[in-house]
Amino acid sequence: MAQSQRAIQPNVEVLAPQLDLNNQLAKVVEIEEIFSNCFIPTDRASEYFRWLDELRILKQCGRVVGPI
Repeated sequence: MAQSQRAIQPNVEVLAPQLDLNNQLAKVVEIEEIFSNCFIPTDRASEYFRWLDELRILKQCGRVVGPI
C-alpha cells in the first residue's frame, strides 16, 4: 500500500506577523495631525460660531449636543 501525500507532508505553523508599534504610533500621530489642522467651514458651523459669539457678548452660556 502506498502512503498518501498528506501523511508525509510536515506540519506547518503559521505565525501572525509582528507589528511594529513605533511605526503604527507614528502613523496615528500623522493622521491626528491631519485632522487637527484641517477644518472645513460649513453653513451650520458658521451659524454655530455666530451663536457662540452672541452668547459671549451677552455673557450667557450655551450648550451644543452632537456634531456640528
